[in-house]
Amino acid sequence: LKDLTEKEYITRIFKRSWTENSVPAKYYIAKHGIRFLKMQPDCKPEYLKKLYREKDRSQQFIDRCLFIADIYLRYLADNSSNTSAQSFYTQQDFTPASIIRDIHPDFVILRGKEDTQHFALYQLFPEGTPRYAVRKRIEQYITFLTEGEGIDLPASLSLIVQTEALYKYLIRHIHKLLEDESIDVPIYLATYDQVAQHGIAQSTFTNTSETEAE
Repeated sequence: LKDLTEKEYITRIFKRSWTENSVPAKYYIAKHGIRFLKMQPDCKPEYLKKLYREKDRSQQFIDRCLFIADIYLRYLADNSSNTSAQSFYTQQDFTPASIIRDIHPDFVILRGKEDTQHFALYQLFPEGTPRYAVRKRIEQYITFLTEGEGIDLPASLSLIVQTEALYKYLIRHIHKLLEDESIDVPIYLATYDQVAQHGIAQSTFTNTSETEAE
């Protein structure tokens, strides 16, 4: 990492303070790194354009990307001996023609084989997300899953929230929403801490359609 930083292939972000002296450094690709990728035959031009904006990314964007990366690494470890077909896709993997781009979840897992395939859509809600924005996003997902065109596979929605307060609020809100609208969409709920500790195994998530609202 030191060598790549000195040669300007990557850039190091590190802030030391009395309260956070153990926080690891973060890195993003720098100009020589992007030039190297340009020479690779399988690197898409539209992806490379995004890399030039890495230095301007917000802290929330950085935290979100690192959290998804941690989820993916845990997912690989948990499924290393799993013989069932599973594929993990982030937003970068969605093709322009993909129906999933219409709703743009944070990541998707396609489980099963042939006629047993199932789409699991995942959405993150970091701390500070307004409740009205959360409600609107959930409504968009429900509309997409129940009225969208081109969805020919069973699908579920899993929400990952950063605060316990939002978790408890959504237990009540989603339970009431599904009850009032008679919507047959499986919606699961977990906190960032639960996912960080246990990964995205389905046992981590609460099935809101089966949970009594407090």
